[in-house]
Amino acid sequence: MNWRALLLFVFVLCRPAHAQLLADFSGMAGISPGLYLMVSDAKNKSKAERVAVLRWSGGNYRLEPVAVDWNGAPSRDLEGCCSLPGDSAEFLLAESGYFKGDFGRVLQFRLTHDPQKGWTGKVMHSFQLPPPPRGEDSTASEQQLEGISAIPGPKGKPIVIIARRGGAKAPGMLEWGVVEDRRFLVQGTHEVDLRSILGDRSCADILLVPDGDGWRVFSVATADPGDVGAFASAVCEVGRFTAVGAYQPLAKPLLKARCDGLKIEALASAPPSFGPGKFCVGTDDEDYVPVWRVLP
Repeated sequence: MNWRALLLFVFVLCRPAHAQLLADFSGMAGISPGLYLMVSDAKNKSKAERVAVLRWSGGNYRLEPVAVDWNGAPSRDLEGCCSLPGDSAEFLLAESGYFKGDFGRVLQFRLTHDPQKGWTGKVMHSFQLPPPPRGEDSTASEQQLEGISAIPGPKGKPIVIIARRGGAKAPGMLEWGVVEDRRFLVQGTHEVDLRSILGDRSCADILLVPDGDGWRVFSVATADPGDVGAFASAVCEVGRFTAVGAYQPLAKPLLKARCDGLKIEALASAPPSFGPGKFCVGTDDEDYVPVWRVLP
C-alpha cells in the first residue's frame, strides 16, 4: 500500500459515520427541541441521500436516515427547507432553481416517525418557483434560491418567504407571497445586501425567529471562492416581518456571528439546552467534510 492509499484509508476510517449520510448540509428546519430536518444539494442523477434527521442528544449529534417517497423524480439541488405553520410534520423543501428548463420546485413534504421502522417522508405535491424558464434555460447563479421560511397568513394560507442568494455583483433578495393552485404568487420583494461584510453572497440561508407579534429575520452572508475555499460566513439580523406579513428592514444589518473557514448554508435556532437566542449551523464546505455546530 503506497502512502497516498494509506492516507485515504486513515481518512475514511477516522471520518465520523454520521458525516457519510449526507454529503453536505444545505438547509435545516426544526422538528422539535433537539431534532432537525436536514437537506443536501445532491443533483438529479446522484444516488446520494438528500434528506436526513439530525438528533442532538447527550452532548453529541447523529444523523438518522429518512426513507423518502418522492412521488416522482427525486429532488435536484435542495438548498432550503422550513416547517409549515401549525403542523410539525409538514415541511417545504426548495430546489435552487431551474436546470435546463426542468425542476425549480418547492416540495411539500410530510415527515413521520415509527419507533420500530424509523423515519419516512413523502412528497405530497409541489409548486414551481417564479419566474418560469424560457425553453431549456437554467436559473442564473445570483438568482438561485438558498433559503425558505413560512409564517401564518390570512385565511389559513401561510405566507412563504424565499431568499435568492445574490453574489458579488448583485444583492440577495427576499420574495414573499402565497401559494394558490400550486402557483407561488409574489406579494412583495426586498433586497438584502450584505456584500459590505464578505463581498459575496448575501442570502445563503434565512431564519425567522418569533418575536412578540412578528418575526425577526436573519440572513447568512457567505464567501465562496471555489470548492477548496477559503470560505467565510456571517450571520446578520436584517429585518422583521409583522403579524400581517409586512416586511420592515433594519436601517443597517446587525452582525451576530462570523465564522471564517466555513460556508454556512443551514441556519436554525439552537437546542434549548444552549440557552435562548443561540444559533446552530450546518455547512456545505464542498471538498471538505460538512459540520454542524452551535455558535457561541
